[in-house]
Amino acid sequence: ASIVIDVSGSMGEGGKLEAARKLLVFYSELFARISKAFGYIRFSIHIFSDTPIKIKGFEHDYDSPDRYDFDDSTRSTVKVRLMQAMHTRGGTNMLDAIKQAAKELTEETFNFSDHASALYFAGDGGDTCGNAANIRTFLNTNDKEHGFGEHMYSAVMLGDQSQKAELDAIFGAEHTTVAQDFDTLVDESMARFDDDITFYMQNKMES
Repeated sequence: ASIVIDVSGSMGEGGKLEAARKLLVFYSELFARISKAFGYIRFSIHIFSDTPIKIKGFEHDYDSPDRYDFDDSTRSTVKVRLMQAMHTRGGTNMLDAIKQAAKELTEETFNFSDHASALYFAGDGGDTCGNAANIRTFLNTNDKEHGFGEHMYSAVMLGDQSQKAELDAIFGAEHTTVAQDFDTLVDESMARFDDDITFYMQNKMES
């Protein structure tokens, strides 16, 4: 799983960044516990505004006290990096972040071909760099070299139907969820996660 979180300037309004932070920690704690118990979840974390920033690579241990070297020449544990990096900045360039996450997901599938793969996106609306059409094309292109590939994906955010409409225009209505409160957002996110696992298992049995 690749978790991608919008931290652009507009996320500072109405408690959206705090909701995104809570959702990110929830996902991370859940995935880390499942991984320790069963060993079959690997996940990465990226945040983005104008450019994507890696918070956790697939090779990093979320719970480890070890400090890892990152591409921006910093050295940190994942949890400290997550807390320090979650502040708003810049515009909303979704395309680069989604492309980076898809590239790393595809690389993972070469090494773990029996794993399901999914991108979980949290943001508060549209792309501000004019990339909406390009993102739709990329997500709908199954070719792994030039498109998103066959990974599953969904987009969520704490907000209202106007924000859902903006996410719908990029990700498709069937892939988006917007909730009015955090508890409902978690419930909806877990329902999406469960749907992804069910879909994957059905395809495995059919093949």
